[in-house]
Amino acid sequence: MGFAAGITLAERKLDFDAELTALYVLPSAQRAGIGRRLLTEVAATLGAAGAPNMLVWVLAQNKKARDFYAHLDALLLAEQTFKWDELDLIEVAYGWRDIGSIGKITTVS
Repeated sequence: MGFAAGITLAERKLDFDAELTALYVLPSAQRAGIGRRLLTEVAATLGAAGAPNMLVWVLAQNKKARDFYAHLDALLLAEQTFKWDELDLIEVAYGWRDIGSIGKITTVS
């Protein structure tokens, strides 16, 4: 139905110590709380590894993902351009300064 992954960062990015590197839920399973639960599990694992905070990068044009993270109290941190397969893209960073607060999110997206 879905998967998520995260890492602690060897070098901090935007003053953050961990990063959610992937979160995907099949379209047919979305809006059932699975993404929120996967995010919470990654946050708990990274928090147990000593990370106090976490960020995630998402394509700027991906409104669904941006709304998901904003709804779960992530702060909009930064915007940057990058090149991928000769395409010029824009990505934005969202983050949670207190990784422990992610598990306390009570709203479902």
